[in-house]
Amino acid sequence: MNTPFESTRQAVLESMLIDCLGHADHIADEVYLHCVVECGVSSADVFYDINGKLYRMRELDGPEDGDRTLALLIRLMDSLDALVGLHQHHAHPPPTGLKLHYDAVRDLLSVAWSYDLQFSDSGTLLPADLFDAWFEEVSMRPRRIA
Repeated sequence: MNTPFESTRQAVLESMLIDCLGHADHIADEVYLHCVVECGVSSADVFYDINGKLYRMRELDGPEDGDRTLALLIRLMDSLDALVGLHQHHAHPPPTGLKLHYDAVRDLLSVAWSYDLQFSDSGTLLPADLFDAWFEEVSMRPRRIA
């Protein structure tokens, strides 16, 4: 049985996933959501596997869809703030990052939480660098052919 903390955290993650799937018009085979919160800096970014090809969220937009991507980012940042607040409210250390992977074909969700500093103590890394590294890591894996 889940505690109120676990249930609420799961609901926030599911909301973030639903927002990401909606942005991809529910055609993504896989969703990769990367979030970072460190030292007052928050970041969220998404990429998708659609028919065996990786797409960054901005690549799914047409010229008239810029507001749609901005709306997704605002919702993700609000959800990220809610996650941090939830952890603090329940006296749990807030995560510094999360990597959410949803395989829509198999209906499998995995979340990797981090609690160590990932970029703020490096002097050179930015949240986008961490996202790009994950994108590159996933791009090297064999892709499913539609």
